[in-house]
Amino acid sequence: MQKDVILTIKGLYVSSDTQDSLEFETHARLDRNEDGYLITYETPDAGLPLNGKTTISVSDDSMSFLRDGSDYNFVFESGKTFVADMRLFDRRLNMSLTPTKLKTDLSCSSGSVNLEYLINVNGSESVNQIDLKYKTLKQGSSSIIGGEYEN
Repeated sequence: MQKDVILTIKGLYVSSDTQDSLEFETHARLDRNEDGYLITYETPDAGLPLNGKTTISVSDDSMSFLRDGSDYNFVFESGKTFVADMRLFDRRLNMSLTPTKLKTDLSCSSGSVNLEYLINVNGSESVNQIDLKYKTLKQGSSSIIGGEYEN
């Protein structure tokens, strides 16, 4: 099973003195595997190679993000802390991700994931939230704005 979907991701970053949000919508590919669903999309990011591909793997109790060209697969599993030593340009970062909420509602035609997690980078802690939604795009529809979705 492989379907074209519209993917919407909303993010919120909250630390003691800062709050920042992000929202974007893009075309993506949805695949089903034995563990759950894979959502793959391309998006340009500042400071990263243009049109880098990101794959999100989602199951009932876990979610992971893998970006092409990256050595890191960020993993969020209920009850577990993900720890990594990363290099960003010339800096070394000690990072841990601890999910505090992971709620999934997944199907072949639409789905949603609500993730909240604590992130600690070199001793500085913040809370991040990610709300992800996808809907199958009807055949023949190519526009994100005003596009038709299957129900």
